[in-house]
Amino acid sequence: MGQSVQDSFAIVHINEGANVKVQNAQGVYTDFWGNAIVPNMTNYRHNAITVNTQGHDSLDISDATQDVIPSKGAVVGVDFDARSGMRALLTLVHNKERVPFGALLTLGNSTAIVGEDGEVYITGVQESMTFTVQWGKEINQQCTGVITEPEKYTTGIYKATMDCR
Repeated sequence: MGQSVQDSFAIVHINEGANVKVQNAQGVYTDFWGNAIVPNMTNYRHNAITVNTQGHDSLDISDATQDVIPSKGAVVGVDFDARSGMRALLTLVHNKERVPFGALLTLGNSTAIVGEDGEVYITGVQESMTFTVQWGKEINQQCTGVITEPEKYTTGIYKATMDCR
């Protein structure tokens, strides 16, 4: 059962986002399927819809606020791009040296840029995922590795030094 609506409203959807708070409406959380109703939107005006994943250690949303402008009586669909999985801060090593700043890491459908000292922060990591790193076009300027999920990591962020071959 959803919220009662008056005129324009939004249907929020978050993939794998059960029980996520919608900031705009009091007491509104996504259901088991990641859906929620945001009632009472203002017609022909900017309406910011914000979701809060705080407390969901394995769910990240890159843009937690979306802006919609509904017309009178509109039902607006708002999809949030969520990534489910662990968060990881990796230090990448290739041939006993840190992977260079600016290298591009590809993990599934997402990419991240390697920072100083070969460090890269990634989200949505599932067990036994293969990643590739590239910092040039030559064969010796790319490598691959496998992230294996640890049994326990207490900080909410998995930290490891990974050998990239």
